[in-house]
Amino acid sequence: MVVGPAHHYGVNVSDIERSIEFYRDVLGLELLREEKELSDHHEELLGVEGVEGTFAVLEGNGMKFELKSIDKPSNKSINAMRSPIDVGDDHFCWEVDDIDAKYEELTDKGVEFLGEPKSVGTVKSRVAYFYDPDGNVLELVEPE
Repeated sequence: MVVGPAHHYGVNVSDIERSIEFYRDVLGLELLREEKELSDHHEELLGVEGVEGTFAVLEGNGMKFELKSIDKPSNKSINAMRSPIDVGDDHFCWEVDDIDAKYEELTDKGVEFLGEPKSVGTVKSRVAYFYDPDGNVLELVEPE
């Protein structure tokens, strides 16, 4: 059995309003579901006792992003401790038609990139990596 198409990508964030502004206003995703309290069943779904927080859902080009901000129990950001080669969630990637133009547009909006767009011959593409407000790594790719 093969799994179906991707449904959504989940990102834990420290400040849901700031992240909504970034994903909506900077990256251009559409806000599908406004910030809302996590329901009681999230405690069972996440396997964490006493979990409280909020979530919102955005969409861009058919891919949904679920942003989740956990208020209780206390949590920490792992991004400051991890390297781009550590095991775990690495990045999410969007395809763009003109990576140089998108790089300039996002840089002008204050987005922090790891470097300028570069050609990667093994995947016949140009790529550029950048951070969201919590240090989650995102990528742009332009097929050559």
